[in-house]
Amino acid sequence: MIDFIISFVLFLQNSSFALTRANIKDVTPIPTVLLYVELIKFIFSLTHTRKHIKRNFENIYTVIPPLLCFIVMNLISYWTITVVSASYYTVMMQLKILWTILLTYIVLGKRYSFPQYISVIIICICCINISLKEQIIQNDTTILALVGLIAETLLSCLCAVYMQKIFKNSFDELWIRNTQMSFFSMLFYIVVIKYFNLTFIPTEVGILFSFLGALGGILVALSLFYCGALTKVISTSTSIVLTTICETVIRKETLKFTLTCFYTILSLSVLLYSTENMKKKVGEVGEVEEKEEKEEKEELIEQQSESKQ
Repeated sequence: MIDFIISFVLFLQNSSFALTRANIKDVTPIPTVLLYVELIKFIFSLTHTRKHIKRNFENIYTVIPPLLCFIVMNLISYWTITVVSASYYTVMMQLKILWTILLTYIVLGKRYSFPQYISVIIICICCINISLKEQIIQNDTTILALVGLIAETLLSCLCAVYMQKIFKNSFDELWIRNTQMSFFSMLFYIVVIKYFNLTFIPTEVGILFSFLGALGGILVALSLFYCGALTKVISTSTSIVLTTICETVIRKETLKFTLTCFYTILSLSVLLYSTENMKKKVGEVGEVEEKEEKEEKEELIEQQSESKQ
């Protein structure tokens, strides 16, 4: 149940953050917003590791790969979003779904059922069509921009799968690694702000963006721990449904029939994937219980044979 709640809240957070950024203008520099995002995440994670303060300084090397990936990702993202259309960018971000399936299979050995594969492909197609809406993809996109977008999606999925692997150790590990990553990320953004002579003081809107961004980061970490990388990506990708519906209401436009069809198909596909996921979890629990029951019987037989002797 907790995995469903986290996925749903992440879905809502992504939509609200996208709508807020699109409809409320702010002058706070992006590095300043990101600095406060990491500061909030650092404080939140630190409160959960207060009983294990010393462990925050252990195995720091484990966060270096995702930290470097995040830095490179952000640099690529800030550049690509200025050279390609918004619709093209959103469409290319759906590659995360396919990359995640491939990487979770290779790195984590995750197996998915045939209905799950079908539902994920349909989700990907629906997200692409919804993101296109009435926008037109520009044909002057360079090969370099295309490579940048592919690299961004691949790095994002590598981070997610890697973090899922190290988070699965324990719940404490989740917050310890988040504390370490937030700390080093803050140092990086402080250097960027100082180098480009930007302000350290955000506006009220900048603070709102920082809180929403930090909430997203915390939810992503919880989603990786409880739900896995693929469910996390599906939650963030499908949030485009709520975003576009809200945009339609704000602009006082009529929802198009084609979009309504895509919303319905996408929702049913998510439901199919979730149902299959629940079946799999129930099956895994049943296998564990069956194994424990078998071990108990074997122990009982051994005890009886020993008592007879």
